[in-house]
Amino acid sequence: MNKIFILGPGPSCLTPENIKTITKVKNSNIPIFAFQKTFPYCVDYFGITPDYWTYYDPNGSIPGLRYISNNPDIKTNVILPSTVDGEDIEQFKRYCPTGGSTSLESTPRGWSEYCDLLSRVKNRNNIQYVEADTIFRVEKEDKQKFKSVNGNLEHSLRLGKVFFGTSIDFSLPNVGAENKLSMAVLPVVRHLGFTEIYVIGFDGLSGRFYQHMEPTDSRTKSYVGQYRYLDVWKNNQNKINLKIYSLNPNCSIVKRAGIEYVDVDRIL
Repeated sequence: MNKIFILGPGPSCLTPENIKTITKVKNSNIPIFAFQKTFPYCVDYFGITPDYWTYYDPNGSIPGLRYISNNPDIKTNVILPSTVDGEDIEQFKRYCPTGGSTSLESTPRGWSEYCDLLSRVKNRNNIQYVEADTIFRVEKEDKQKFKSVNGNLEHSLRLGKVFFGTSIDFSLPNVGAENKLSMAVLPVVRHLGFTEIYVIGFDGLSGRFYQHMEPTDSRTKSYVGQYRYLDVWKNNQNKINLKIYSLNPNCSIVKRAGIEYVDVDRIL
């Protein structure tokens, strides 16, 4: 089995028990995957330089890209989806839900700083480009294909690339209402070929473990803790050869989504 440890941004990472778990994983040979602003703050908080790092929203990449730009010898494999590899913000918005964008659009110099940082690092050996698409683009541009790919993890559109977004429910006020665990992280690690996923820090709680470093980034949308569509991944684990486990017994993905808890000592 091909194992990987997923470190999320949730504040539960700072509980004594979860710090012990994170430390055990850090000292093991299991690769560690960080998402968006989890890196580089996982370096400061846990002494972890992840083996893999990626992002879906360019806004979530700025601290990480700054860190990589200032640390040219870093070995972290940066997974760069094609959806965020471009200087045209309108092109990025093509892959967002209708009317969606990145908050960098309204941040002074936000998008220009992103493009500048990306240009500094994108030719390094640790940058791994991956073809990517989103369910939001398909829904906007090809209604017929959307009907067949919506909620179908085995659809051919999802194969051979990173495909962000599990499903869209138009009865909801926010059609993009999906936790980033199922919407972005699982598609990436699936594409990378990992088959056993061990998660901590995607807890659905308000705030971030690094929120005193980024006080304006501590907001958590109400739908995050609902783990909408995570059941699609759980129910298809055998079909797609991707087992998902929680390393935190008290996490909402265990209590609400029914993801199996496993003690870290069993996998080390």
